[in-house]
Amino acid sequence: MSSDKSYQAYGRYLVTWDRLNAVLDAAIIKETGLTPAHGVLLVGSLTYKSRLGVLRSLLGMAGGAKADAIPLLTEIAQDSKRQPMVQGVAADGPAGSLSFTRHDLSVRLGASVVTYQSDEIETAAEELATDIDAIQQALGITEADLAQIQHVVAATLTKRKKDKEAEAADA
Repeated sequence: MSSDKSYQAYGRYLVTWDRLNAVLDAAIIKETGLTPAHGVLLVGSLTYKSRLGVLRSLLGMAGGAKADAIPLLTEIAQDSKRQPMVQGVAADGPAGSLSFTRHDLSVRLGASVVTYQSDEIETAAEELATDIDAIQQALGITEADLAQIQHVVAATLTKRKKDKEAEAADA
């Protein structure tokens, strides 16, 4: 196995992780009852950890079937704490693997290194994708919900860019 295969697996994992963030955003916006434009402002200021905490709290307050997603969200939150692929820096590892260095003040030397083979990274991406599908289904998040939020984010970024260009032209 080449490192290219490991980097491809890692890229797939990161894309899957980004999909998780989009689903969390959509779920928070849906649970708060905010419009997508207002909701994007709210979730845009939250860290990943905060997003999970806010969503778990909202689902706990809502109760019912949606609250059944809380254990899965908790599992994902716990896994991310141990997940150097999200929090670390990738470098070529031995024979078809990547080594991830994560800075950690609780570790004596300030960093920890974990090495994953490309097939382990692929498996982690598949498991995360399965979990995301389960969350999306449990919370009734549709592709239309995700597309609407993506459209609002793109429009906001375009407006900011135009505002900066106009500001620069005036200066």
